Amino acid sequence: MANKLLRSKSNPLRTIRSEKVKARVFTALEKGLTISEAADYARISRQSLYNWRRDEPEFQQQMESIIAGPGSDKLESVALDHAINGVKKPITWQGRVTDEYTEYDHTLLIKMLERRRPTVQKTEVTINNLADRLRDARERVIKATTRPIEAEFTAIDDKPVDSPSADPPNA
Repeated sequence: MANKLLRSKSNPLRTIRSEKVKARVFTALEKGLTISEAADYARISRQSLYNWRRDEPEFQQQMESIIAGPGSDKLESVALDHAINGVKKPITWQGRVTDEYTEYDHTLLIKMLERRRPTVQKTEVTINNLADRLRDARERVIKATTRPIEAEFTAIDDKPVDSPSADPPNA
């Protein structure tokens, strides 16, 4: 059985705490696995792993440094890839996939940027703030597209030029 837990022969309820088991836990955490997945990978119970952390502060410190360092690097690179390149999602119609689109996680990207550059002023985007910004953008577009045609006909020195008429001048 591949998932058989490593138990002590003298006490079948006690998990073996060996350097080999410790190395397997650390390897799993470096790959970006969760603590539960690391326990499975090392073939010990999750509770045994938590007990081990509680009983041996040095082991807990090593685990935390791996989780904060190499263990998070892989997760961070995958998250950054999803935020920038997006994730392909299917479009279905009547139970069949007809096309696909790319979904980008802008919130994730913003959070990652805030974490990398904490000195940059954070902009809180709320629903109301976003609605106000969209309303302002809409008004700017309407204003830009409904300006008078005469504004198009200005001379280089910003003096208005007569707009061309439909009738050609008499010669």
